[in-house]
Amino acid sequence: MNPNWKNPDRGNPHQYVVEFVPSVEGLPLVYGRSIDIGVNGVAGKITEYYQKLDQKPTKPPDKRKAVSIDAADKALLAKPTELLYIYPFINGKRLAKPVLAYSIDLNDIDINALTGKFKEY
Repeated sequence: MNPNWKNPDRGNPHQYVVEFVPSVEGLPLVYGRSIDIGVNGVAGKITEYYQKLDQKPTKPPDKRKAVSIDAADKALLAKPTELLYIYPFINGKRLAKPVLAYSIDLNDIDINALTGKFKEY
């Protein structure tokens, strides 16, 4: 299984979840079975444990038919970009003044590796 660190942003910037997901042919199975372990980043203590075992066995698509990373990058950069003011966080503290930033909306967006097209939810 491959570990994946993420901060679930539950109002505690020191709470992290390590998600272990199975690999198929060397690629992580993102929406398959996983084990999630919540860890308090300050105290180092485990705060939760969750096991998801609902994925049925399936035949994965042939990874040799995937579009190139350059084609996926080109598709991503073709998405509309906004110019926004944001308040960045540095060392867990929000800056007092906003800064200009380019933003591409990536919420719940995947690139289908066989077609190179976006799959939006």
